Amino acid sequence: MKKLILIISLGIFLAGCSASEKSGESSSEISEAVTKSSEEVTTTETVSMTTAETVPETTEAAQPIFTEISDNIRVYDLYLPENSELRPEEKIIYSHEMEMSDYGIISNADGKISLIANDGTEKLLAESPYPDNANLWVHSDFAIDDSRFAYSVCNEWGNSGFGVYDLEKMEDRQIMSPEEYDYFPQAVCENSVILATRGHFDFCGFAKCDLDTFEIADIALPIDYENMSIRAIAASDNGLAAVLSMESTDDKLKSAEYTVTVMSLDKCEIIGEFSFETEGEYSADMEFVSENELYLYAKRHENGVLNFYNLYAFSF
Repeated sequence: MKKLILIISLGIFLAGCSASEKSGESSSEISEAVTKSSEEVTTTETVSMTTAETVPETTEAAQPIFTEISDNIRVYDLYLPENSELRPEEKIIYSHEMEMSDYGIISNADGKISLIANDGTEKLLAESPYPDNANLWVHSDFAIDDSRFAYSVCNEWGNSGFGVYDLEKMEDRQIMSPEEYDYFPQAVCENSVILATRGHFDFCGFAKCDLDTFEIADIALPIDYENMSIRAIAASDNGLAAVLSMESTDDKLKSAEYTVTVMSLDKCEIIGEFSFETEGEYSADMEFVSENELYLYAKRHENGVLNFYNLYAFSF
């Protein structure tokens, strides 16, 4: 009887070992399969992400769109998305704050001109000759060289004068306008500051101020300013000047004809005239962007907001 019990127990034990071995083999196979599957998935995802990161972007920046209204006049609609980079900001056109790299920032706060030096200190440079008069103030216009800049003495109707400040010598030279017209600094050409001269109602012409003697001389140009309705002016550092004149083509200002006249201040001659028509009347800002190209920004103030509509590019 004891032998029978021992034989039965031994059989049960051997059967259990056999099942355990089969179970171990199955678990090992499953674990190995899962591991292989996981590796395959991980490898696939890594390749996919790597491929996505290395694909170069092929999108190109939109090219500006323009209409060519003549051989040397292009018009860009500033409301088109493709032309958004050409649309000027009012603060860029009218801001006169500038950086003088060796000295700091020229600031125009509270109607005065100050230097905010590179070390953070602030120094008053120029102010109105009558500081207590709220109707007079000063603002910087442009750099003459690395250490000098030109500025205007402003009033409610125009300019009472202009000045040249020398940061190297910390010297201020201020020149007041005569009674019959005002001086407006425009550019520096060789050793002179180019000035626009304007009466109380009409544009008079251009003059130059010698930076050594500070003597002012009119520039005689072959153009009849008295019979022109001048809307905008511009001058460049390479001796060019431009005036924009307008003639209304009807009494209700539904359309207008404009003429841009480009002149050489050195040769005292006209080098180009460009005419175009618009629906309605615009005011404008002009700037020379190269030796042979002028930009005109047509704008209107509507409901207290300045809107820039078109950019006219003139080649000469």
